[in-house]
Amino acid sequence: MPTYKGNHYIDINSPDGNAHVIIAHAMNYAHQMGKSKNERAELRKEMMSGDYKHLMNVFQREFPFCELIGYDEYAKDYNNPQL
Repeated sequence: MPTYKGNHYIDINSPDGNAHVIIAHAMNYAHQMGKSKNERAELRKEMMSGDYKHLMNVFQREFPFCELIGYDEYAKDYNNPQL
């Protein structure tokens, strides 16, 4: 997982921002945190139950220690009805 000065981050404007890659990071973090196989499956199911923004919101809720670079800009554009 990418780190910068000891902090975890994912640049969503890079290939790491792909939904499948985000889910893979989530499963890795969840495993490292000691979540059971069942808990990880439920987390994956929840992440996949909505759109990309939902996936990112679940990721941020579960893994607040990992910064999502570019997400603020994405969220602003996502909520702009003119785009």
